[in-house]
Amino acid sequence: MLARPRTDPRRASRPAVAAVLIALLAAVLGVTAGSGTGSAASPSPLVSASPAAAGSGTGSAASPSPAASPPPAVAGTGARSLGDPFYPTLGNGGYDTTAVDLAITWSPPDARHRDGHAAVVTTLDLTATQDLAVLTLDLGTEVTVAEVRVDGALATSRQDAADRKLTVTLPEPVPAGTAFGVQVTSEAVPAPVPRIGEEEPFTLPGQTAAESRIRLGRGLIADGAGGILLAAQPNGAHTLFPVNDHPLDKATYRITLTAPPGMTGIATGALTALRTAADGSTTTTWVSEAPVASHVVSLGVGEYVLRSGPVVDGVTYRSAVPVDVDPIADAILAELPDAIAWLEDAIGMPYPFQTFGLLAYAGRPTTAILEGQTLVLIPASVFSPLGDRCRILGTIVHEAAHQWFGNAVSIARWDEKWLSEGHATYYEWRWLSEHGCLDSEVVDDHDDATGAPADVRATEAPTTDPEASPDPIVTPAPVTPADAFEARVRRAYVAAPDVRATYGPPAAPVDPAAAYTPAIYDQGALALEALRLEMGDAAFGRFQRALVRRYADGTLSTDELIDRASRIARRDLRPFLDAWLRGEVVPPMPRHPGWSAPDGVSPAP
Repeated sequence: MLARPRTDPRRASRPAVAAVLIALLAAVLGVTAGSGTGSAASPSPLVSASPAAAGSGTGSAASPSPAASPPPAVAGTGARSLGDPFYPTLGNGGYDTTAVDLAITWSPPDARHRDGHAAVVTTLDLTATQDLAVLTLDLGTEVTVAEVRVDGALATSRQDAADRKLTVTLPEPVPAGTAFGVQVTSEAVPAPVPRIGEEEPFTLPGQTAAESRIRLGRGLIADGAGGILLAAQPNGAHTLFPVNDHPLDKATYRITLTAPPGMTGIATGALTALRTAADGSTTTTWVSEAPVASHVVSLGVGEYVLRSGPVVDGVTYRSAVPVDVDPIADAILAELPDAIAWLEDAIGMPYPFQTFGLLAYAGRPTTAILEGQTLVLIPASVFSPLGDRCRILGTIVHEAAHQWFGNAVSIARWDEKWLSEGHATYYEWRWLSEHGCLDSEVVDDHDDATGAPADVRATEAPTTDPEASPDPIVTPAPVTPADAFEARVRRAYVAAPDVRATYGPPAAPVDPAAAYTPAIYDQGALALEALRLEMGDAAFGRFQRALVRRYADGTLSTDELIDRASRIARRDLRPFLDAWLRGEVVPPMPRHPGWSAPDGVSPAP
């Protein structure tokens, strides 16, 4: 895929060009239409059923890996799963989604619907990747289906609670390679679902079990103030609309939100239409020309004020904040262009989309801070005069970094979430260190897994002072960004053995719940810093740019990252990266022989 010009990277429409290139490459490689699912611009491989394919070779966005889902039981039936190791019921085979059109009308709570309800019309543009008579879509039992049509004709459908599927029998079989449309009319009520591994969430003091499930849940959530938000990652998009709910099948999106009087809707994408009806209801339309994975679709309807503008270097900044949000929010929003500019320089690639902003949701329904594509989901409560400016902006930089790593370049399987979170954490650390938000505290090699120095963890001071002259006053040396960054990296290194023993290494976490622990975030960032030290700054920079150029609008696997790093370094980095990403023992840190290895770390050779 050709890189877009730096001067105006957001105007070119690439799907048509990419489709031609992929078709030509597929013809050369002999890839058949039924080999997997993916976006129209970049078909993606089906995931392997094994948690880690170490040593199995590398792939690319144009060369799918073998399908892991079982063959259809009946000819013409698409697979009911994409075989994800952590979310085995998510995803569907037999077709590729090219576009999703959502028309959502939100009705606030009333006597019939305590939490309100959303009338949804979902139109899916699909292309059959096999001869197809029956297909499935991910759809939760929270959604009631009224009607399904295929190319305008009524179709037979049924909802299956066991694996949360909508099964559609096509009125007429569709040959492989045929484009067709499916339209589903439905109604959804807010009912978030748990992430895998969190089916029995712990309850915080003062919270009921139901409130705790909402706090941790993902999906369509009532915001507690009469509105809704969609916190889709990782498995919540299908609580609102039928979709192939896995990042392997990315598509363009058009989202139209009709909000009742006094409310406004905002969603992923660029605002293309806004109108107010005679009854005071407002309708907004948001369009994403770049492919979007379903888990990073963000939207909300509530008592929001849209903060539109400015346009900086071709990026339109737009956000939604509650009408009564603290004025500090405007000061934070004004810093978004600087955050994006910093990331462009740090990553070496232009911002990959046309728009960026925040959905600062009202109420306290959840703790979700999510990297929705072009629209970050964040609680409005963070905008407080008592809030830590470094922490707020560091979090925003983390989510903004996901626009490159996680959104433009998506993960191919949920057990490799480190590819997204490791990169975002790495650039968050760099931003924090360069903006004076980290100290350069030296970490003792025998500190506990928190990384906090022993003297900080002490709870008692000596009862008596030694009989000696007081220590002279020493002015500490200025903290440099490099010192602060290295200290943060070393804390993660000291914590690595305990974290890895508990949760597993970054690319092979022990279970789905481990995907939301330091094993993925901090240890993923640590592995990237080890790679930078091994490759050198110049080669590491080329490597990061190559990932974005090669896999934008598609997906990335750990094996593909290892292959790309080896190509850039012009030597085999698989043993090095396999140790850092999949090994049971933490390797020695390059260029730091003085870092004595804590227990569970391989000694330097």
